[in-house]
Amino acid sequence: MKKDKGIKCEICMDDGLCLNNEKNPNYESGLFGSDIYDCCDYLNVKEGKPKGSWMMEWGKRLKEKVSYESDFVKWSNKVKRNLLSNRKSNSITK
Repeated sequence: MKKDKGIKCEICMDDGLCLNNEKNPNYESGLFGSDIYDCCDYLNVKEGKPKGSWMMEWGKRLKEKVSYESDFVKWSNKVKRNLLSNRKSNSITK
């Protein structure tokens, strides 16, 4: 018995029905062939959701993301404010 050395897809579990599975008759190889997004579409259909709804949900989550400000950005903004306030105070005293 030969052991399968391929990577098993965690999305569709390689059941052969996903378009991103080489066993599927509609599988397309190459740069613009089947890809992980085909797995996501297949999973949507398998779960009873409309095909492509994963992308809609992803887009909504992108809009909900809280903007991240690194410690460096916080520090540089603080330095910038201090420099500007020092300039203003120096121009007032002159």
